[in-house]
Amino acid sequence: MCAAPAPLIDPDDTLLLTSEMLARAEAFGGDTFARWGQGRPKSDAAKEQISIRIDQDILAKLREAGQG
Repeated sequence: MCAAPAPLIDPDDTLLLTSEMLARAEAFGGDTFARWGQGRPKSDAAKEQISIRIDQDILAKLREAGQG
C-alpha cells in the first residue's frame, strides 16, 4: 500500500521569509548542523599550540589520568 502523494502547494500561498526569520533559521549541510555566526570570542590570554615528544610510558600515565 503506497502513501498518498503530498498535496501540491500554490507558491502564492506560501509564507514570505523575512530577514529576521532567516537570521534565526537553523542551517544544515546534509545531515550536519552548520552553525553560522561569530563563534567563540577571542580570549585575552590565548593558548598556543605546541608539539613535544615524550616517552611512551609517560604518555600512558598521562592518558590514564583522563581527558584534559
